[in-house]
Amino acid sequence: VLYGDSHALMWIPPFESIALAEHWKLVVLGKYGCPAVPLTIDGNPQYGEPVGADTPCDTWHTWATNWINRHKPGLLIFSQADNYGPPVAQGSAPVAFTSGQWQLGLYDLFKSFTVPSMRMVLLGTTPVLAQAGPVCLAAHPHDVQQCSSPASSAVPPLNQVDQSAALDRNVDFIKTIPWFCSATCTAIIGKYEVYDTSGAHVSGAWATYLTNVLARALG
Repeated sequence: VLYGDSHALMWIPPFESIALAEHWKLVVLGKYGCPAVPLTIDGNPQYGEPVGADTPCDTWHTWATNWINRHKPGLLIFSQADNYGPPVAQGSAPVAFTSGQWQLGLYDLFKSFTVPSMRMVLLGTTPVLAQAGPVCLAAHPHDVQQCSSPASSAVPPLNQVDQSAALDRNVDFIKTIPWFCSATCTAIIGKYEVYDTSGAHVSGAWATYLTNVLARALG
């Protein structure tokens, strides 16, 4: 089972290939704008979500958790963005979850499953460039490095919390940052555009290219 938000959905192409090669059944439980971590998040009206607490996301967490515990998969993989925050009053500026809040949410996520011998893997978050990849590339066709960002600013700040919380609870963690960045994160690697037009998701071509890398990371 691949469980998470749009960051889970963006990895469907390589997971489909891996499942076919390994004769696995792949089930994707994904909800756009709703992370796997069972924290009540702030709704985003821009995406048709309610103002204040995103209660449909809370309902989805309960349903998905029950589905997984009932169907007892052998492997459960989480993938999600790290840029969420708690509900705020209408008209107030959004705030991000603190490291402590996010860590406790991850602990609650990991302990909510009761399937014996089920392996859990947290697929680390991906970097976000300062300017959306394809949009920036279109504006700078002769100087594509204008679209690069230092890894120090492109890597989401909660990425380290993801890793430490997973390892603290004996959940496998896959580092994805080296698949995108050295000291710099770039919009093009080789002949591939790495991001989609939002800049927040991996392009289908780059995700597919990473199939064997992801397979080896999963063992």
